[in-house]
Amino acid sequence: PWSAEKLANGNILIACYQGNKVIEVNPKGEVAWEAARQAIRAVRLANGNTLLALHSDCRVVEIDRDNKEVWSYKAAGNCFSASRLANGNTLTAASDGVYEVDPGGKVVWEFKRSVAESAQRLPNGNTLIAVWSEGTVIEVTPDKKIVWEMKEAGACDAFRMANGNTLITGDTRSIEVSPEQKVVWE
Repeated sequence: PWSAEKLANGNILIACYQGNKVIEVNPKGEVAWEAARQAIRAVRLANGNTLLALHSDCRVVEIDRDNKEVWSYKAAGNCFSASRLANGNTLTAASDGVYEVDPGGKVVWEFKRSVAESAQRLPNGNTLIAVWSEGTVIEVTPDKKIVWEMKEAGACDAFRMANGNTLITGDTRSIEVSPEQKVVWE
């Protein structure tokens, strides 16, 4: 598995990249839903569909419960993550940067960085990005100014927590850091 997300119904949504499938497993370990897709990241949307980052296919796709593709975006490079924003746009991190794409597939915001593995839009409108190739996590404003940066070798995922701290997963460890970049958990 490359990603796992606990769903509101108590099930777990798992992207099994090398297993070429995305599965939803109930608490008993039974498969409740499955899609044959080589996704590196899977997110269940509010409408019940599933948003997938198809790494090697260089695409982000939205599929319905019948595995029918209802939306897609073709990136210039490998896709590492995708999320649907409150405005209906999709935020994706790819091998050549981070892109916000409208429902029609038009790029409305981008931040170029080599091997951006994850991106999270923050409540203040900034974007938190894990840049694996640089070994750093950055917070970028809508006008592309870096306002926070934390060096972490092999940073592949970052998540800003409700307490203001940032959870960072790297190649060899996971850490929680304060806004002042102090490691408070490892």
